[in-house]
Amino acid sequence: MKTFNVTFIFLTSIILCINSNAQIYTPSGVIQGASGNNSIGIGTATPNSQNSVEIIRTSSTGSYSRGLATVVTPNCIAPIGLYTKVYNSTPLSSYRTYGVVAEVGNATSGYNYALFGKLMGSNYGTAILGVIPGRTEPGVSAMWAGYFRGNVFFEDNIGLGTQSPEVILHIKSAIPQIRFEESDNSNKKWYIEAYNGGFIIAEPDVTGHSVFIKSGGNVGIGTDNPLCKLAVNGKIRATEVEILSNINADYVFENDYMLMPLKDVETFVKENKHLPEIPSAEEFKTQGQNLGEVDNLLLKKIEELTLYVIELKKENEDQKLQIQELKNQFLNITE
Repeated sequence: MKTFNVTFIFLTSIILCINSNAQIYTPSGVIQGASGNNSIGIGTATPNSQNSVEIIRTSSTGSYSRGLATVVTPNCIAPIGLYTKVYNSTPLSSYRTYGVVAEVGNATSGYNYALFGKLMGSNYGTAILGVIPGRTEPGVSAMWAGYFRGNVFFEDNIGLGTQSPEVILHIKSAIPQIRFEESDNSNKKWYIEAYNGGFIIAEPDVTGHSVFIKSGGNVGIGTDNPLCKLAVNGKIRATEVEILSNINADYVFENDYMLMPLKDVETFVKENKHLPEIPSAEEFKTQGQNLGEVDNLLLKKIEELTLYVIELKKENEDQKLQIQELKNQFLNITE
């Protein structure tokens, strides 16, 4: 009972000393209570100063209400503001460990930050660093808000340049662009970019876009102004091309088809230097050609040529009969 009374009196004295702005000396310094700023200092008689380590209790008044704040002396070689380590020599299979848990309330105005990192000064560094086992802490050569060495998992949408992402990866920028570059060869790099109401895939520093998908669905290869579903500025090589068309030249074989006489065809060719209905060389040069239409025209000319051959064959057979009759008549006369 005597031990309990002594302990109780000792703890009560500590509380009274702190509340009365008194000091408790320790081998390494003092514990100081300051009534002016509701702070408790460890190793300082003036909590909240630059060179102190501070424990600041929460307050219901003022612009900021801080539960725990630390200020580390700038003379330290590697100062650590807050360090936590949760480790078990024997791994736990049915429990979780948390290094830092931060929960914030629902402020009716302003902002809520569960975890806030701010990089000070102008030297290279990162406000938030994440490293998985097997990876070392990086030496950063720039200033980063966040740096991660290891896989990063996001369960919901990610927004770059937007606070309301609508898809898995939502990029919003004056020039939204993603760049791909091989780590072992800086010459092998590509980028994709939203451009002029469309979408491009291109190589940096190369004139002209490799692939351009225009608003509306037209695709250009080597051109950023495709006027049809697929426009290619260059050579196309393929093992097979299939063209679907509703046009068919088989009407040439209908009984009511009016076949142009060969004499008229001859006259037309002499005057125009190309077949009837076939575009001229100048038209092909300036306007290009529709493969479906041209193929159908060529098929039509082949079918017309077939009809001409059939007619010539008939004429040839008739001439043979007439020659044979003449031969027979001549033989009868000579006998």
